[in-house]
Amino acid sequence: MDKSYSDPDDLYAMTPLKDPPKRRRDTWLYILLLLGGFFVFESLIPVMRLRSNPPSRFVGVRSNLNKAQAREQQRRARACWDYARQSLQYRYPYGRTLPTNPPPALGNSNGNASEISGSCWPKLRQAWTHSDSWVEKYEWSTDWLTDPHGDVQEALHYVKVFFGIGH
Repeated sequence: MDKSYSDPDDLYAMTPLKDPPKRRRDTWLYILLLLGGFFVFESLIPVMRLRSNPPSRFVGVRSNLNKAQAREQQRRARACWDYARQSLQYRYPYGRTLPTNPPPALGNSNGNASEISGSCWPKLRQAWTHSDSWVEKYEWSTDWLTDPHGDVQEALHYVKVFFGIGH
């Protein structure tokens, strides 16, 4: 009996496989999947952003106001919060404090603080430092690839030096 045949092969009259299947194609697929997973992992970064709705203590309608005044105060607070979400959270991210005086964009055409900024800026500065005003989100960013001081650019620099490219 030939040694390349086994009992189960004889039972079913099957010819044995002479060479096991090559796994090189699978290896490249795994490498590509690993690199793709790494790229996604590095590109999804956690960031802190202001919540879409202001916290209740920020709106803080006083009890001695009538309905129209309360609605107006809520509208002003919402306008101030929306401005903060659109402009300020990028200049003053989570963990930083807002300046004592409001930025000119909240002021009127004379450059003086408007009624909105005068009434909401102190509340906004107070809410800014509370963690419940913020929410952690994941955003897509590939800046890690082009950051001149990042690991990728540093590795490319060493490869260029090693191979003498660009000198």
